[in-house]
Amino acid sequence: MTDQLTLVDGEPQPRAQCHNDRESLLDSVSYFAIGFVLVGLVFSAIGFLYPRDLERDPSASAAENERVEADYMQLTNALNSIIIAGMILTGLGGLILSGIFTNTVVCRECQRRDDENRTLTSQQTTSREESPAAHRPITTATNSADSNVNYGTVSQASPNAQ
Repeated sequence: MTDQLTLVDGEPQPRAQCHNDRESLLDSVSYFAIGFVLVGLVFSAIGFLYPRDLERDPSASAAENERVEADYMQLTNALNSIIIAGMILTGLGGLILSGIFTNTVVCRECQRRDDENRTLTSQQTTSREESPAAHRPITTATNSADSNVNYGTVSQASPNAQ
């Protein structure tokens, strides 16, 4: 982003924005997170799409069938491990991406509020310079029923109340 200037109290001030270094870091981290998600999806797809059918040969000996079954169990364990690794990578990438997205949204909202506050401050400053009546305190009408009630203040205890 370019350095933009805003007016605060009639003087140009640099705008509070994220620096290019921070943005490039967030971009790099988001690329890694997208890579984690994609690699995790590929791992999971490989684990689920690889055929798991055990074909037994009825003419083979019992020792041969036990060896094939042991190999099948090792293959199943390896595929399950690949699926779990893929799910972990997908979840980790999604978690990182959601954190970056949330950080970006909150940062932009804070910048928008800062810009609004600066605009209001500069408008109030210019209106005070134009009108001396702006320095007078603002009085508000109160309801007569509420006139004796103190909101948010601590009053002295009366000597009779114990």
